[in-house]
Parts: sequence; C-alpha cells; structure tokens
Amino acid sequence: LRPCSTLMADVWGKGRSSTKKASLQRQWSKTGADQKAERHHRNRKRVAEEILSTERSYVKSLDILVSVFYEPICKAAESGKAILSKEDINVLFSNITTIRDLNKKFLADLEDKIANYTTNTTISETLLDFVPYFKMYRLYVENSENPRALAIKHQLEKKTSSTFKKFCANACKESRCLTLPALLITPVQRIPRYRLLVQEYIKLTPSVHPDKPKLVKALEEIKKTATFVNEAVRMSHNRQKILELSRFFPKDPGFVGPSRIYKLDGNLTKKSRRDDRMYRFFLFNDMLAYAKEVSSSNYDLHNKIPIDSTFEVRDVKNGSEPYSFQIVNSKKSFQVFAESEQEKRKWMQALHAATEEFKKTRSELQGGKKSAAAILQTEKKKFCQRQRNRKGKLCGSQFGLFTSRHNCHKCGVLCCDSCSPYKVYLDMEAKKKSRVCTVCVTSLMTLPNNKKLYRLKDLPPPESPVGTKMIQWNEAQNSSSRSNSRNLDESTRSSINGGETHGTLKLIKIRGSDLRIKMRHTPLPYIEVISSEKSVRNKPTRKTFDPEWPQDMHVPISSTKEKIMIRVLDAGGLSPGELIGEATIDCYELVDGGDLDKTVSIALEDGTQTGRLSFTARFARAFRKKMVRGRRASTGPLTSPVLKVTKPPGERD
Repeated sequence: LRPCSTLMADVWGKGRSSTKKASLQRQWSKTGADQKAERHHRNRKRVAEEILSTERSYVKSLDILVSVFYEPICKAAESGKAILSKEDINVLFSNITTIRDLNKKFLADLEDKIANYTTNTTISETLLDFVPYFKMYRLYVENSENPRALAIKHQLEKKTSSTFKKFCANACKESRCLTLPALLITPVQRIPRYRLLVQEYIKLTPSVHPDKPKLVKALEEIKKTATFVNEAVRMSHNRQKILELSRFFPKDPGFVGPSRIYKLDGNLTKKSRRDDRMYRFFLFNDMLAYAKEVSSSNYDLHNKIPIDSTFEVRDVKNGSEPYSFQIVNSKKSFQVFAESEQEKRKWMQALHAATEEFKKTRSELQGGKKSAAAILQTEKKKFCQRQRNRKGKLCGSQFGLFTSRHNCHKCGVLCCDSCSPYKVYLDMEAKKKSRVCTVCVTSLMTLPNNKKLYRLKDLPPPESPVGTKMIQWNEAQNSSSRSNSRNLDESTRSSINGGETHGTLKLIKIRGSDLRIKMRHTPLPYIEVISSEKSVRNKPTRKTFDPEWPQDMHVPISSTKEKIMIRVLDAGGLSPGELIGEATIDCYELVDGGDLDKTVSIALEDGTQTGRLSFTARFARAFRKKMVRGRRASTGPLTSPVLKVTKPPGERD
C-alpha cells in the first residue's frame, strides 16, 4: 500500500478521472478499516492478558493464604497447641481450599487459550464452563460477614497481644506477604472483578466475531452468579438484624423465619377508644408486629398481624390527629399516627411496598389468576359471620375502624363485639378465659368452671337458631353416650344420669407395662386421674418400665356420663412431669354397679402409642347404693321367683 500523502496527491493534484478517484477512495477506506481492526485486536489482547495476569496473582494469593495461614493453624489445632478453635477456623477460612483448587484449573485453561493469542482466539467457552462453579463462593462470602469472623479479625487490630496475633505477624514477616485480612478479602472481590473485565473485553470485540454471542451469554451468567453471592450477604445481614431485634424481648417473639425479611421499625402511636398508646412497630415482608416498651431495650409483644390479601393502608387526611393513617387487615384494624409528615410518608411507603410484594408473589404462584373462592373468602373477612346474642338474625356488620373484628377461640369464625360478648374457659385445665361466639358458649357452659360465669338469661334463647342448634347438639351427645352404654331401660337411665348425681370412682390394682419414652432413661412414672371435679395424683414408686402402684385412687365425679382421663407422667426426667401417655375411661361402663377390669393403651397427643395400663374400676359403695335406689324408684320393687336350693348330703343347716 502506498502512503496516504501519495494517494491524496494522485486524487486531487493530478486531476485523474472520476472512476480512478472512486477506486482510490475505496482503497483509502479499506486501509482505515484495517487500521481500526488492528487497534481493536491489540486492545482485546491487552484485556485478555490482563484477565490472565490478574488470575495468576489471585491464585498466588490463594496459595499463600492456604499454605502460610490456613494449613499451619489447622496443624496446630490437631496437635493440641490450638491457635484458633476448629469452629473459628471453619468460620474464618470456610471453603478456601476448594476455591483455590477451582481457580487453579480455571487458570490452566486460560493459559492454554491466551498463550498464543490471535484474532480468532475464543475464551467464552472457558468462561461458560467455570462460571457455574463460582457459586461456591457464596458460602465463603456469607461467612466473611459472620459476626464471629469479624470478631476474630478484630483481634489483629487490638493493642493487646494474643497467640493468633503473634502467629499472623510472624507469618507475614517470614513469607513477606500481605496481612491476613487483606488476603481474606480477595475472594470476596474476585467475582465483581470478573464482571468488569469481561464487560471491557466485549466492548472491544467486533459484532461479527464468532466469540461475541457466547461472551454476552457468559457475562449474563457472571451477573447471575454475582447476584446469587450478594444475596447471601444480604440474607446474612437480614438474619443478624432479626436476631438483634429478638433479643429485645424476654420471650421469643417468633420473628425468625426461613423467608422473613426485615423492612423497618420505629415508634407509632396507636389510637384506641380509651386512650392513645405508643408502640414499637416492626415491619417484615410478611408480617407487622407491635410491642410495648417495658424498659430501655426491653419490649413486651402485643400483637402480630399477617400481611395478606386483606391487608391495606389508608391515608387519613382530615383526622383528629395529624400525620395519621389506617391499617386495615383480616385480624385487627386500627388507626395510628406518626410524629412528623416525613415519618408518616416513610411508613406508608414501606407498608405499600410490602403489600405489593405479597401481591406479586401470590400472582406468580397462582399464574396471575385469582380464584373465585379466594375472592369470596376475602369478601367474607369484611363482614361478621355470626348472629347476635338475643336475636336469631344474621349480623353481617361490616368491620371498620369502630367495629372490631374478633375470632372465636373455639370455632375460629370471624365475629363482631355483639356476637362474641362471652369469655369462658375452653377446658378444665384452662387458666385463662377466652372469647367465644354465641354458638359455642352454650356447649362450653356445661364445664363446671364455667357454670358460675353467666346466668341462663344471658345466654342465647332456645327459640333462636343458636339455641336450637345447641339443643340438637346436646341431644346428639346424649344419644351417642346412651348407644355406648349397657342395655338399661329408659327410666333407669334417666334416674341414674341426672346431672346432679355426684359420687366417687375408685381405681385399684393399677399396673403399667412396656412404657416407652423419648428420652433414653428409665422413667419414674406416676398416675394422674382427672375428672370434671378434681385431679388426683399418686406417688411414684421406683424407676421401671413396668410399674405397679399399690395405693388406690379415689376421684369425685359429677355424673355417670362423664369421661375420666388417666395420664402417666415421668418424675425422673430432665423436665419433671413429662407426659408418657394418656387414656380415657367412660364411667357409663360401670353403670350396672359391678367391677370393671380394663386394659387400655396409652398414647401421646399425636397418637403415638407408648405403653399399656391395666386396672380395676368401681364406684364407691355409697354411690352404688344411690344407683340401686334410682333403679327401684323407676322400676318398682324387685320381684323374682323363689329358688329352691338342694343342699349336699351331710351339710348342716
């Protein structure tokens, strides 16, 4: 090719023809393209060599980290002269040897590709082969942010000397290498470095180059891997934050969850009918909780509200309090106000973001479709599903700011204040009264500890749908118990089964066999018998799997329709009173007044059988006489034919 100056002279100085001029212009443009391609090739080669050289120095630093620090510390721990404990070594160095071996192989493949670099050299295949394995960096990066690892590194910054600090100083001096914290941070920075180098390499690669499409794909895989690794760091920080919040509560608040993400916390004042109270609110991606501050850095959890399809945040512009907004949901709706407009805006944005995140997640799981059943269930949560106390009509009150939403603790139905005015004990062992609806209160009033709570006129009337339903339920219960009883006539049953018939049940000759417990120790078992009137316990005898209790047990009962619970407990475990198993006895089986020899299987609450229990049950003598009088009153005097007894010969009268 001729120089540029010669070409220009030929074209413009000598006045050649137009055809000759066009040919020379094409030759000039071709020469410029070749120069540009040559320049791009040099730059691409420079970036490729930079990738190779940085990988060499990176692998060298990994070798120093393993050979100078990791291996000597491990050997010292095995020999008994520990510099760090094995747990600290695993946290600090994690899977560094695996990462070193992986990058050594990656370096060897890069050297084969870039050693004899030409315009047709491709490195995308090597990147695509190794990038998926870089996800193993996640464990190392996650452990590098562990508080324990940070505490170990902090020992090197303290002025006080320690064995670990002396070892690191001597190792750096002898090998003339970087400090341990500087070496530990290099794997954390490596994947972002790959991303920058590959981006620069793609810019200098022509679009017609055969390696360009695969390089773009390799860059996308590196970005995904970087996001995957960074997510581990974010989740680690999130877990640490949730654990820090949980330490403010004397009892576990239940904040820790597998996919729970912390969003925001701060003080808000909750508006109520009596007075306004300030609470500490904690927002997560799936839950809003608020607690009362008991003392400095000490909170008492008040409530936890799920973020679901009914969760909604509404602005209150003309309220009695400035900077207020409403929180409406399926569990409890209320109004709160912040201390400033900026604080209010921050909370409303965070709550809206959490709601939108829930909707997005649900639409992804459901494929963007919302079923009719889900819509109906959402609409039901806005209205009361129960009828009022003295009226049989359906309530249908819409929940809102001044109409509270409650759940019946027995059936779980949503109801308003008027449809759930009762608080009763749910069972014999309950120590706290719970709110129940107008349907469930009648059945619970049969418990002895609930009989004195309400008068008959305070309960739903028999002519209402609630009372009619409970009468039918009681009749069904009575017929079920009668079908399981022995074959007595109707008048006898009515005289025996009066609700006011009180007596005593005796359990004698109680023996257990083949008791099985979760803990691997021989139990020290004892018996607890529970009736509607009282619970009675006996004393443990000795440690055995086949116990015998010589003492008889007497338990008062209120009716022959009653069922008695027998529980076998362990007094010799780590937690005294641990349940071994339980079973029930139906008192109606003893209604004929005789003894009942019975063997029952005892089981845990989940149905796991844990042994057998055998005993003899009978009513007390006074109670048996009362039952006989009841039979005679209902059937009349007993008349039976006189039997003639023939005595054996030789026997005297």
